[in-house]
Amino acid sequence: MTSVAGVDGWTGGWVAVIADGDSSRIVATETFAKMGDATSGCRAVGVDMPMWLPASGIRAGDEELRSRLLAGRTATLFWTPTRAVLDHLDSHAAAVVANKAAGGKGPSAQGFALMQKVVEVRAMAQGEHPRRHFEVHPESSFSAMNGDVALASKRSAAGVGARLQLLTLAFPDVLEQLRGAPAKVPVDDVLDAYAAAWTARRIADGTSRWFGADGDDDGFRCAIAV
Repeated sequence: MTSVAGVDGWTGGWVAVIADGDSSRIVATETFAKMGDATSGCRAVGVDMPMWLPASGIRAGDEELRSRLLAGRTATLFWTPTRAVLDHLDSHAAAVVANKAAGGKGPSAQGFALMQKVVEVRAMAQGEHPRRHFEVHPESSFSAMNGDVALASKRSAAGVGARLQLLTLAFPDVLEQLRGAPAKVPVDDVLDAYAAAWTARRIADGTSRWFGADGDDDGFRCAIAV
């Protein structure tokens, strides 16, 4: 089978699950450039980070995921800011003003804090051919695994248990790999990386679902994969 990877950002950098058939392994790096090296042999890399930033307005993919897969859990998906925010990475207040002027929503303080990681991802993935990096949203992936029903919070015991139950079906060695995972990486970020790898596998085999406008803009695919 083709190797794929799912990547999630965390406060110390990036964590990835690289999967090949029934085998998976967890890798942590400080920068996305180093993660690019670690996943260089993967056909598809699902990344839990916005890539395409619209020139104006709200992304259709964000709205579709909220309405179709995230009922009751819409707060898990930040509104993606417009490209105007890229000119104001040193000021949340200025970014909010510029984004509003461009017809966008937010960004929230938490969403704004992710913008440096967004820049990292865009620097690697912009205009790549053939395309290897794809935007995914782990909470939506978990919902899709669960029959399009959103799960309990990933910070609750019920939520962790439900996620592990679903992931074990797709990655039989997930519990073994978690026991050997880097101790510094939070478990919820590792589980999100597994969900991103689940979607990356679907991208590679042509069974993924896409949410949002079809086509490309700014060097990125506009739709979000699940």
